[in-house]
Amino acid sequence: MGNRILATCFNRTMSISPGRRIDLPDGRVVQTVEAGAVDGVPLLVFHPTPSGRLFVRQHADAALRTGVRLIGFGRPGSSGSTITTPSLRVVADDAVRVADAAGVQRFAVLGFSGGTPFAAVTAALHPDRVIAAGLCAAVAPLPLDEADELEAEQQHLADLLRLDDDALATALIAEAAEADAPYLDRVLAASQAVTLRDALADDEGATTFAGLDFDHAAFAPPWDVDLASLTAPTWIWQGTRDEVTPMAHAEWYVAHVPGAVLVPRPGLGHLGSFEAHREEMMVTLRDAR
Repeated sequence: MGNRILATCFNRTMSISPGRRIDLPDGRVVQTVEAGAVDGVPLLVFHPTPSGRLFVRQHADAALRTGVRLIGFGRPGSSGSTITTPSLRVVADDAVRVADAAGVQRFAVLGFSGGTPFAAVTAALHPDRVIAAGLCAAVAPLPLDEADELEAEQQHLADLLRLDDDALATALIAEAAEADAPYLDRVLAASQAVTLRDALADDEGATTFAGLDFDHAAFAPPWDVDLASLTAPTWIWQGTRDEVTPMAHAEWYVAHVPGAVLVPRPGLGHLGSFEAHREEMMVTLRDAR
């Protein structure tokens, strides 16, 4: 599995692992990473868009404090995972293989932003494996970026990646929405910069937007998965000042997932809805039955 960084705190051992390379039957590769409590309750994490497997490293401290083992992986086209035809289902099946490789039978899922459709579909398609689902700053099959907006986003990301690490972190802080600014400090921005570079690099280190294209194509409407089959306990956490995915996205999930619980985050934006409540969300999913 590669080298592992271990630290002991509060009688628990924290791990930040480079992860595994999983060779799939169809010839594709999925790259993973783990962080948090080595012996903790497993929580499969679906990173936002654009982002990648290193997203979980940003939350190793919260996972350690809550006794959670975070398992992350790059979706097709991201973090060195092989691109394929865009699909929600393919990521759900990849997620189960990631869990198998980690030696995990039952697990909760947590998706943030662009990761939420994939987390929800994993829970819906694999009820025998998923014990609970958490969706934060949810993305529903509602219109988001048009093609020209996606192209502009890619150009902007390309410009950001030309900056050195310090300047990139500074740029990320400067671009934060007003509601999110209090939650994006220098440490988190520096970590986001590393995650972004990893997510948008191909096997040879060149910049690629394949993962971004995959995600947007996969969660565009209509979806081919009926979330009425999602029977695991499900929480939707949504900031009331989220300008990226407004409350209508969360309300769509409530209307389509039986028993889903909507938890508004008053005054919080897109990033803040996750950062301000990391440990609460992990505890909720850790203790779900």
